[in-house]
Amino acid sequence: AVLQPGAENAEEEHARAEGHEEETEEGRALFQLFLAERAAAQRKVALQWARLGFRQARFASPSWYVTPDRLELVPIEEVAGLHISATPDKPKLAPRDTQEPGGVPLDKPLAEFFEEHGRWSK
Repeated sequence: AVLQPGAENAEEEHARAEGHEEETEEGRALFQLFLAERAAAQRKVALQWARLGFRQARFASPSWYVTPDRLELVPIEEVAGLHISATPDKPKLAPRDTQEPGGVPLDKPLAEFFEEHGRWSK
């Protein structure tokens, strides 16, 4: 069996919290608190699945698997220190980082850029 452990409403909660992350200092603090709470909840769910014999499919994979011969109930002490690998979040680009030195915007498809500036812009 293969699964992706996590809270059922994680995406909805993230979408709701994401709108407040840059409005105010309090909003940023609440968003950081939300991210920390969500990470703790996801770890707790993953540890419960690890207790049943599930293992992370590969490094930084959200998928976990179990084979019939591994299906067992492991004491919580055995999985408490389990390392769960994850890819880091992508940093948001600052306004100065959204353009190449030559003036080509990084957040726009090249086709759009050429439509606006002609094929060989100066």
